[in-house]
Amino acid sequence: MKSVIRSKEPTFLKWKYYDKAEMDLLLSIKEMFGYRYKHLLKFLFHLREPRLIDDSVKILKEANVLSSGEQILLQLALDIWDGSGNCKIKDLFKTLDIDLIMKVLKIFMKLR
Repeated sequence: MKSVIRSKEPTFLKWKYYDKAEMDLLLSIKEMFGYRYKHLLKFLFHLREPRLIDDSVKILKEANVLSSGEQILLQLALDIWDGSGNCKIKDLFKTLDIDLIMKVLKIFMKLR
């Protein structure tokens, strides 16, 4: 059975109920996005529930208007959330700058 935590403070996504695992994943994604890419959260998550706004195929299709770096970050976020991003290592290294790559690797190391 899923343990449910009642949020004492509203999160930036206004989730009322979530479990610790969901919040840990969300915070990892938020950390990866940082301030510069926080707008990408609107492509991923439902505003009031701890779930994706749509399936990953549709999310990535709508992300075609974004830069290639932002698309890679969305793929990585989907990989963190439920493994559905299918980010290729080659694309990660080809597209992102080294500082962001190091940040992503540290986040994945914390999650393992």
